[in-house]
Amino acid sequence: MYIKSTKLRSIAVLLIFCAPSLNAMTKEELSDLDSVNAQYSAEKDQLKEWYEQLERNAQRVGYNHAFSQTMNEHEQHLKSRSQEYDSLLTFNDVTSLVKTGVAAGMYLIGGIVDKIDASTETISENVILTHDKAFRIVKYPYLSASKPNWRDYLFFEQKIDLAPPPQSLLPRNEKEQQIWKENVDKGWLRGESAAYREILSRWQTLFADLNGMTRYWTAVETNQIKDVTLSVKTQPLEYAKYENEEELRLNPTVIQINSQATFNSNILDWNVTATEPNSNARSDVRDDVIQGNLNIEEITDAQVIIETSEFTDMRNNIDNKNVYK
Repeated sequence: MYIKSTKLRSIAVLLIFCAPSLNAMTKEELSDLDSVNAQYSAEKDQLKEWYEQLERNAQRVGYNHAFSQTMNEHEQHLKSRSQEYDSLLTFNDVTSLVKTGVAAGMYLIGGIVDKIDASTETISENVILTHDKAFRIVKYPYLSASKPNWRDYLFFEQKIDLAPPPQSLLPRNEKEQQIWKENVDKGWLRGESAAYREILSRWQTLFADLNGMTRYWTAVETNQIKDVTLSVKTQPLEYAKYENEEELRLNPTVIQINSQATFNSNILDWNVTATEPNSNARSDVRDDVIQGNLNIEEITDAQVIIETSEFTDMRNNIDNKNVYK
């Protein structure tokens, strides 16, 4: 009997320690404790969860609609100046059109070369490496049936959920309406900011690629980069049979890059037929775009952005007599 009661006490102690901890109630709370108050407490917790859900939905709706509207407004601005941008943001001078042979009409899209300004690097306690500038091929040339276009960079195609929340998730009274409005405003500000960051990033990528392609063709003209060579293979015909049909292709031609572009490390082979102007690129507006130092209003002023003296001179110095042009 003693053993049994001891076990029961042990179990009771264990249950006490395993039970969830509760906050002590005041004397007044204990005095007023009844089934109605307990129900009120549960309803209060449910109401808190409902308010939090209301806030999340309001912020999500505000964010999505602000992002979409801001992007649409920017695209409308781009469309209104499309002819101007077609002239200023052209890839004609940095894209090579194959004019002869079976590859005629294909575009050789120039590689992208990044320029790294002067830097100092500590190799070890005894060695420090410095250089005036460095160039890096970050994207190699490729063949395409069409040339790049500024629209590919600046127009937004991602789908945003603009459907309103279900009726059951909308505010039900004046207090909830105020909560909803405040959080729509918060989401709207976040959505606008995100859209501006996206727009800025797209402009940065566009100008960085234009810069990089211009550097590539400049390096090709100065023989600092050995350009690609093309390989063309043509067969009289090609026959294929499928489960429910068959196909006969006449004169199928495979056009591919046979050897990719590479830096020419023999400085004696270099020439100066297309030298870059002696200017500080970091002071140019165009580089401010790439570094993110311009706001959206300044970015959309294409005359300021693209027609800088350095870019114009560097582009005009490209010979355009490349074997594939």
